[in-house]
Amino acid sequence: MASIDDLIGKLDDAKVDPANMGEHPHFSKFKNASQAAERQAQRRREFMDRQREARQDQFMRYRRLIEAKDDEFDDDTEMASEGSNTVEQPLDLTNTSARTRDIGKKNLKYADQLMLSEWLIDIPDYEQLSADWYMLPTPKGKHVLVVASRGITSTYDKRGKMMNQFESELPGGCRKNQGKRGNFTILDCILVQGHKYYCLDIISWGGNMMTDNPFDFRRFMLNSKLEDTPELQTPNRHTRKQFMPLPMCKCEKKQMEEMMKTDFLFELDGLLFYHQSVFYESGQNPFVGWLKPWMMPELLDIQVPQRYNKDNPANQTSREFINAFNLAHNHRSLSQKKQDGENESVVDMVEVQKEDNEE
Repeated sequence: MASIDDLIGKLDDAKVDPANMGEHPHFSKFKNASQAAERQAQRRREFMDRQREARQDQFMRYRRLIEAKDDEFDDDTEMASEGSNTVEQPLDLTNTSARTRDIGKKNLKYADQLMLSEWLIDIPDYEQLSADWYMLPTPKGKHVLVVASRGITSTYDKRGKMMNQFESELPGGCRKNQGKRGNFTILDCILVQGHKYYCLDIISWGGNMMTDNPFDFRRFMLNSKLEDTPELQTPNRHTRKQFMPLPMCKCEKKQMEEMMKTDFLFELDGLLFYHQSVFYESGQNPFVGWLKPWMMPELLDIQVPQRYNKDNPANQTSREFINAFNLAHNHRSLSQKKQDGENESVVDMVEVQKEDNEE
């Protein structure tokens, strides 16, 4: 069985260089909408082909790891303070003070492992959208990687900085359910109010890697695991931490409009859109889209409650808002960067406004 550090390291190899999806026909520079739609379809076909190739490569790597001897965990975990190259020793789980000494430091093995979204401005036709895509309402919070291993649960931001540590009922996440080596769980979550983890996606559960499964299967497994472990959703005398499911619906007009009428248990930040066949790959992915609630009527012809219009006080169009956002955050499309030979600059749409407030 492979160690968690080995498997986390392999996530880097699963990255696909996604060409950005271009413009929605509503914004297209092409006068011929059918031409723009064909270019859009071609980009998606090419990306899906690359994803299939990456899946096969990843499968072979993990099979070799599983067949290999189950060595001890690597003790050379890189721990770097902000702005330094300080190397720390591995966490001693028997020492309570040691459990907190690495909080605020970077573990480079966990940096840049989250799958990130793109603005959903190149939208498939309704038939494809309703058949192949899912919508997830997303709370305002911090986008984090949760790693439960060796009897402790750790939370990392997208840069690999450790935010906190605690014991949880996740497999591998506390000493009583630590089990054998290789029993670990990795989740993609939104952290709200410091103790509520809303689960977006599942990377591994109990040592079983899920990255090369399509999104709809991963969500089924995630919801099943949370349902089978109700204690994860209930605070107790040992911890206030909760791991909560998020609602999801198919991208059909009626279902989306009903979802938008929901009184969520959290403050809604935006909507994530996942293609049902997308694998979990770190970095920005054109098959994971992002919109603000007030953009839904203009871009998807989905009516939303009036209260969401307050998030657009300047009464901008979606295009004006996105252009201003990209300018403010020095965010250019991946295709533009590729053309100009620039390095990729990743902006996490899910939490960027939260970070602005923190700064």
